[in-house]
Amino acid sequence: MEIDKEKINHLLNKGNYSKIESLLLEYLSSTPSLDTYSFCSEKYKQIAKKLKYPSFKTAILRTITIEPMIPLFEANCFENKINPEIYIGNYNTIDQEILSEDSALYSFNPELLIIFARLEETCPEFLNGFLDLSKEEIDFKIKDICERYRNLFSSFRKYSPANILMHNFELPEFPILGIADNATLNGQKHTITKLNEELSKISKEFNQVHICDYDHLISIHGRKHWFDEKMWFHAKAPLSLIGIKALSSYYLNFIKVFLGLTKKCLVLDLDNTLWGGSFR
Repeated sequence: MEIDKEKINHLLNKGNYSKIESLLLEYLSSTPSLDTYSFCSEKYKQIAKKLKYPSFKTAILRTITIEPMIPLFEANCFENKINPEIYIGNYNTIDQEILSEDSALYSFNPELLIIFARLEETCPEFLNGFLDLSKEEIDFKIKDICERYRNLFSSFRKYSPANILMHNFELPEFPILGIADNATLNGQKHTITKLNEELSKISKEFNQVHICDYDHLISIHGRKHWFDEKMWFHAKAPLSLIGIKALSSYYLNFIKVFLGLTKKCLVLDLDNTLWGGSFR
């Protein structure tokens, strides 16, 4: 379905917001492209308050270029009658934003904080320099990363009660040791898995800190379909359109839980009124 921009603008001038809402939903379902998401997101922003969508404030701190995902994420929220307010921290400034009580993060006052850090920036030695690390150095780096995040969670809790959704770290598709990686307890995949497990334990020390199992999310959709190597080298934006869509849906599901918008199950006819069969 081709977007009729003149019709949308005409309806805006007339204040026919419900018709615009219906048309935008049709565009999103019939023509799912980044251009469509961007257009619909901008138009939804003009009518969301008129339609009385509840607002939800999400802050994203990251070590990648996440901006290409934002129009799609906003459009997904609007599709679910949520008016998203989004704050994006500067590239790779997670610690600075959280540790400074005067940062723009706290001025924004989010309801959800998403921390999307990749191992490439958090601990590049676990990727390219792994073979040079001793067991003691590996253990020290895991402990150091965990203490860093414990400190970040603790600092954030001083200034905000918001939920935190933190990405864990993806496993390498091709470990440096190849098929021999699984044969040692100090292998690369085992090391990153251990780091993820330790971070999960730390998250349980704090209220409302959740782990996004990023590696599992990638595995569901397939690593070959998740990444866009060209965009990673060009703009530090590693996600393909498939990855962007999947991650956007994942974030939206969390927000729907926080807003109480998840579906509930209604069980009927346990007394055989409508159906005379047996339930085992």
